[in-house]
Amino acid sequence: MLRRRVSTVAFLMTALFAQAAIASAADTGFLERVYTDDAGDHKYTVFVPKNYDESKQWPVILFLHSADQRGNDGQAQVEQGLGPAIKEQAETFPFIAVFPQAEDTKGRILTAWSPESPDGARALKILETVEKDFRVDPQQRIVTGWSMGGYGTWLMGAAMPDFWSALVPISGGGDPAIAKTIKDIPVWCFHGAKDPVVKIADDQQVIDALRKLGADPHFTVYPEAQHDAWKLAYRDPRLYTWMLDPAAPVKSTAPLLAKPRDRTVDEQKSRDAEPFVPALEIPSAISVRLGNDLLKAMAETIPQVTPPDVTRGVIANIGQGSSVQGVSFSTTLYGINYSGRLVRARVKAYTKDKVNVQVGLSDVRINISGASITGSSGPLGGGRYAQAGPMSISLGYRRPIWISFDVTPYIVNQQLKLRLRGTYFRLPDDNWSVSGPNGISASGLGMDEGRIASSLRSGLYGSKSRIENEILAAIPPMVAELEKKIDLSPAGKLVTGLWPLPVYKPRVRVWPQSVSTDDKGISIVLGATAAAINARQAPPRPLVIAAVGPDAQQVPQTEEFQFGLAPNMLGPLTQMLIDDDAARIHLLDTPIENFKKLADRQFLSEVIPDLKHYGPDVQIWSELIMTEPLQIVDAPAKTGGEEDVAQSTMRLQLPRLLISLAIKTDASSETWTPYAELEFSASQRVIPTLQKPTSLTRALALQWQGQPELNLQARFAPDLKPENDTIDLPRIREVLLAGWAELTEGGTASRVDIADFDLGYSKLRANDITWAPPQIVTTFGAPGVKITNEFDQPLVYETKGPYSDWSAPYTLPSGESHYFAITYPLMYRRQVNGSYQIFTLPVGSHSAYSAPIAGKPPQLYQAKEQPQENPATDESPRKDSDVQRAEAE
Repeated sequence: MLRRRVSTVAFLMTALFAQAAIASAADTGFLERVYTDDAGDHKYTVFVPKNYDESKQWPVILFLHSADQRGNDGQAQVEQGLGPAIKEQAETFPFIAVFPQAEDTKGRILTAWSPESPDGARALKILETVEKDFRVDPQQRIVTGWSMGGYGTWLMGAAMPDFWSALVPISGGGDPAIAKTIKDIPVWCFHGAKDPVVKIADDQQVIDALRKLGADPHFTVYPEAQHDAWKLAYRDPRLYTWMLDPAAPVKSTAPLLAKPRDRTVDEQKSRDAEPFVPALEIPSAISVRLGNDLLKAMAETIPQVTPPDVTRGVIANIGQGSSVQGVSFSTTLYGINYSGRLVRARVKAYTKDKVNVQVGLSDVRINISGASITGSSGPLGGGRYAQAGPMSISLGYRRPIWISFDVTPYIVNQQLKLRLRGTYFRLPDDNWSVSGPNGISASGLGMDEGRIASSLRSGLYGSKSRIENEILAAIPPMVAELEKKIDLSPAGKLVTGLWPLPVYKPRVRVWPQSVSTDDKGISIVLGATAAAINARQAPPRPLVIAAVGPDAQQVPQTEEFQFGLAPNMLGPLTQMLIDDDAARIHLLDTPIENFKKLADRQFLSEVIPDLKHYGPDVQIWSELIMTEPLQIVDAPAKTGGEEDVAQSTMRLQLPRLLISLAIKTDASSETWTPYAELEFSASQRVIPTLQKPTSLTRALALQWQGQPELNLQARFAPDLKPENDTIDLPRIREVLLAGWAELTEGGTASRVDIADFDLGYSKLRANDITWAPPQIVTTFGAPGVKITNEFDQPLVYETKGPYSDWSAPYTLPSGESHYFAITYPLMYRRQVNGSYQIFTLPVGSHSAYSAPIAGKPPQLYQAKEQPQENPATDESPRKDSDVQRAEAE
């Protein structure tokens, strides 16, 4: 959505030096300036291309920011949207770009950039100033904006259709009636299909109206993008080519610089550049149970993701002395290196504070470049010398050799670490051997080559304990790699995903708080830190509240992988909004259509008849304000009466919300008169359940139970004496109930996608969700591999796991599916014309055997997953009768 502020340098210009102020080539990049009018000084930023040349005219872009960047610091408007995109290509960006800032932080959002509003009118004056200061091409003026600025882009275009060469609204919306005014302006609109803040229909309705009039606007919808579609739109190089020549066709084959859900390097830099200033710490917000089932899946990943250099290295020279028939000899082995393959691993928690890790190594080879043997000085040993080599020691060539070590998970500096506790390794006598030396050069009495070779091999066989110690030295790097694989940061996405309000989502980071190990797994509790809404007004230190969930010792000791989220953390998060005076929004700016009725003059005049005597020109300000934080409480099972619920559920409560109404009869006046106030509270039972949008995806669905409890009262402002004190509370209540249903049943408070827990080589998928007060607990299990036969003949095939032989043949009838409940990739082979066709099927995938082209032989393809309009919602893992479950061990 949005953000506020950037520091500036005042730019003062008099009429005497107006011509001299035309920028030189040195005045390039992001320049901080000040525009002054009767209302005072207003900071803004202008970007000037690096190769700016005043001898030619330059295209100009006016960028209109989103609601969160409102303020007067002159900085926030370049922190999101077009600003970061220009910074990524500042050396070559060919436009002058103007960044005004909306200063009214309490006003309407959707009309903030209207040319008739103070902020919109000032933005045009700032653009006019820039055009005096720089050589701007009046035939190439583009207006673009995101969110609030997306609405502003449509408004600017409708107000001045002959002024702009192109409109680029992003994640916004407009009145379709403006289409007849802007039908001749080139338009390229962008929106995220999963935008939870501004409905895609708000832009779609304008596009549809333009097309009905014969216009040809471009409309790009990103299927997986949410509200921040600017991160994709402003990184599409085709957009800037089109801005320079909107009449040219857009090349559909041009690659995007990013894709939805992909985090490119530049996008990550942009995101990290946004200030995250901690304002609130919530202890025990999340619990993660790493049961032995998960640890087993992690073990399957270790050999696949461990870098080769972990089992490769150099050993220091080995020196030792010996005595033969009274003669002392010193032997030095030099040029020693080792290499091997980590082929298997096992991980299991087995007692308090201890996790056992076993790794199997194969084809370990220790290479010795050479050995030097020197006799001691004196009449017996002097002059005796030998040089031998190379030699090698082979280990694990018959079967893997196993190293076992224990680790204790602990937390330091909010990071999960593993402390090495004990190691064990013994080299089996039948699984290692010494070869060489391949060449010997000797001098001196009795320095026989055969005797030297035998002595060296015997010495190495006798150094078994030294070899075992060198292998054990490889364990600490392995522990370091294990630490890297436990990444719990994605847990923060589920916190914000559960956000039920139609405006503002908090930014949250999570961190390990406590850890406990038992004989069934590891329990980790995470705290959550929320960023200040306004980074420049953040408290000196974060507010730390009481724990909202269990401690690590209290997490149920299960063998499964479970993720517990304490939803009552939403209370302090919403309180943070209230304290910052950000928990308010004009009702016309919400995505809830029914709520907008309470800002409609005609409807309000019907339910509050006193409004009619102010005349048809009365203006109404209608604002929704949260005054007490949202609460989540446990609602026990209840039988009998209107509310009959067989199981314990959550109850969401909004204790006190206000709809504040103000009026003014003079449009030119800046003063609003308080008129009336609607106060209401709402609460409803809700059950978190598992939803399967497709066979490969999972989501947390909130099933709202029964009817909401809604209490409503209304009053006129204390100093107001209405001519008619009637207020139709039943009709207002109907509207509020309809808006509540719109929010809960299909809005932001209805579903949260749950990504697979990806370990690289293996993964786990959500298979159950329950309410276990005070947490919503998601249990993960094997995502499996699914094969469906869409051909009209049976499919005969074999499978193989990473540590098994090929299976006996499976026969899959036409129209049916086989499901393998595994956490690792599955090898598949099928005999075709006397030879094998072999594929590796990724874990969690669904493959279809079909012949998509008539007359062509059938083949295995990635199945097409069709989203369901009413996806199945489960309270327990589903078992399809038409799916064969088979283990590929």
